[in-house]
Amino acid sequence: MFLSGRKLKIIIFLLLYSKILIGQYVFEWNDYYDNKSLEEVVSLTRTFEGNVMMIGTSNRVKKSLWLVKINNKGKQLWSHTYSPFLWMYPTKIIETKDTNYLIAASVSERDTANHKIWLAKINTDGRILWERLYSGLGNAYCEDIIQTKDKGFVVAGKTSITADDSTDWYVLKVDSLGIFKWDALYGGRYNDEAISITEMYDSTIYVGGFITYSRGNFRKGAVLVYSKDGININFWDFRYTRWSSVNSIIASKDSNLVLVTDEKSKGIMNFNMIVYKLTPAGDTIWSVVIDSVFRSHPVSIVETYDQGFALAFTSKENGVFNSNVGVIKISPFGKVAWFKIFRRKSDDYAAQVIEGIDNSLMVAVTNYNLDMGWNFGMLKYKSIEMSNLIFDTPKDSVITYYRKFLPIVAYIVGYKKPKQLKIYNNGQLLTTINKFDLVMDQQHKYYFNIQIPLYLGKNELEFKVTDYKDYEFIKIKRTYYLPTPSRKW
Repeated sequence: MFLSGRKLKIIIFLLLYSKILIGQYVFEWNDYYDNKSLEEVVSLTRTFEGNVMMIGTSNRVKKSLWLVKINNKGKQLWSHTYSPFLWMYPTKIIETKDTNYLIAASVSERDTANHKIWLAKINTDGRILWERLYSGLGNAYCEDIIQTKDKGFVVAGKTSITADDSTDWYVLKVDSLGIFKWDALYGGRYNDEAISITEMYDSTIYVGGFITYSRGNFRKGAVLVYSKDGININFWDFRYTRWSSVNSIIASKDSNLVLVTDEKSKGIMNFNMIVYKLTPAGDTIWSVVIDSVFRSHPVSIVETYDQGFALAFTSKENGVFNSNVGVIKISPFGKVAWFKIFRRKSDDYAAQVIEGIDNSLMVAVTNYNLDMGWNFGMLKYKSIEMSNLIFDTPKDSVITYYRKFLPIVAYIVGYKKPKQLKIYNNGQLLTTINKFDLVMDQQHKYYFNIQIPLYLGKNELEFKVTDYKDYEFIKIKRTYYLPTPSRKW
């Protein structure tokens, strides 16, 4: 049992009475991707054209990086293997502001060498544009990376003098070409680590992780706040139990912070996940505790199109047996709307969740197949509230019409009012519609009607919708205008 009976009743109540307020999803597909060796996925990002890139490790060539590009339906488009070092472990791939991508990894040039942070910028085809190494105090590991408003990058991780020494919290800033700008350390006698990082509207940098405060690996989750120049300006901790960690932190669209902690509750292996929404000053707006009766490990949280949040985690809800991947949806007001567990008779581990171009939730998963071993995997949950354009008149996609003006009666279904509709005929813009008549039922329907002038012969009518989330899609109708010939005597 994953949640207590009382919490489950609350969830059912919310599902019944918040149907319009909270985005709903249904399972669409899952797939796996095999490089004929032992693979582990660690990160994914949406591409500018709406596809997805996943990165992880592969043992096919040493301990190398494997990058896989898939489309929105899960079909593999291509893959690349990177192996310039003896040992490589990637932690993140992100899209950059110039329509390229950045890979962050920890690498080692030989067995006895210290680890370094490796950043590599690649283009849309996977070709490396530049790459650089950073050593910190001598031994450094990367855990997360973001691109900042000034087009540079900030890395969160850990560093030590040698691999045998205790680690300190490490934050590294580079410019858009990877040139070192500044770095910052934080820590004490024991192992400390920065795990997740985000940037606020005013360019301040918030870093989440943990500080180990005594022997026995007792740790407290922590957030450090830095100015854009790397000056530490604030510190908070989340020491409510003997063991906690801030595993993911993001800046929300309303200029606040959302983070998730992993906290040991009771017993040897019992953990809770707690999601907080905080002001930039660290004051709590709301928090929600997700109880588990065994080990649940949060890995990633993302803000969704309806201003809610989706949390991906790994759970051993049945004890010491199989690991399963879960997704929890949280409302903008801090209420659990639903949770979904993807269960198989083998082990699956969540890596990261993102929002797809169609408002879906896409989860990168390392999965185990009895016949293939460890592989990259992907889960996709389709958004029911994705915008759509539906025609009342005419209903057919191809028609023959005998009059000069074609009447169009249609409506856009969406969670919120669409931004605009542009109508083209044979490539020429006819009109732009910004005002719609709203009809309320279980979904929001935004009606419009218009008379479209037709050319003699073929008319390819293109309806380009930009919804409230700037998601664009196109519907096409083909009309053949064949006027009735006038009778001649």
